[in-house]
Amino acid sequence: MRIEKPDEILDRWKNYICSGDLEGYDLKVDEEVKEEFSIIAIYLDYMTVKASGYGKDYYEGYKQAASDILTLMGIYLVQDDESKLIN
Repeated sequence: MRIEKPDEILDRWKNYICSGDLEGYDLKVDEEVKEEFSIIAIYLDYMTVKASGYGKDYYEGYKQAASDILTLMGIYLVQDDESKLIN
């Protein structure tokens, strides 16, 4: 089983997500969210966007699973274009 370090996951997310239309955006994690949960959310967001290149069925399945897990954990990712933040 592959175990990744939180910093590696965060760096991979920033390099992949904060480019193109989202270049210049930053990530802000609510203080009430445990670090382990925020890393899971960031990892699922990264993997979901990455999965979009594999095919619609695969992407939709991954997106729904990721959304279900985050909802269960009470975590929501919100993009604020005015402040260039992803909360």
